[in-house]
Amino acid sequence: MSAISKYWYEIVTPAVTCESLTHPGLTCEENLGIQLRKTVPGNLQFFGPISVLRMVLLMYTRNQVSWAVVLQALYECGMAALNGWFVSNSWTAMFCVLYRLLGQRFVNNWSVSLPALAGTLAMFWMPPYVKMSHSRAIFNVFLECWIKSREHWLLEWARESKTAGTVAFMGISAAIGYFAQRTKFVEFW
Repeated sequence: MSAISKYWYEIVTPAVTCESLTHPGLTCEENLGIQLRKTVPGNLQFFGPISVLRMVLLMYTRNQVSWAVVLQALYECGMAALNGWFVSNSWTAMFCVLYRLLGQRFVNNWSVSLPALAGTLAMFWMPPYVKMSHSRAIFNVFLECWIKSREHWLLEWARESKTAGTVAFMGISAAIGYFAQRTKFVEFW
């Protein structure tokens, strides 16, 4: 996404296709078939550690170790992985569909943003914790894309600096901790 936003004017040319942009060397159908299979373990690998942390924190805040907490964590992991699978695959499929419908040419930013709509609408059927974890992840992705697509010298320096990354991580973690203390949610994480 950050490459798309940074090089938008080079992308909106007749020479650029959905194949050259998102799946070089494969047809849309071949890419979607591969992605449908590969996103299952990828989502479980991504959401697994988050769910283990969530389970440990639930046990800590509830002051108990029980099968109910383990089953809740497994259910939330499965729902998060399912939603992630649907979001990523619907984006890819819709990206190719829009490319074909628009006459082999991307015309403006909505042709890149619109594919995410199906995945966004799927969030209405997800459990509240999954919505919260996805919204945090999406915020981080958009922030990362914004930072990577800017050409300001200060942001370019910050992208390469380990010190700036550490300080930013510490600041964001402190803000999240402060919010967690101030909020009325007992189980913030």
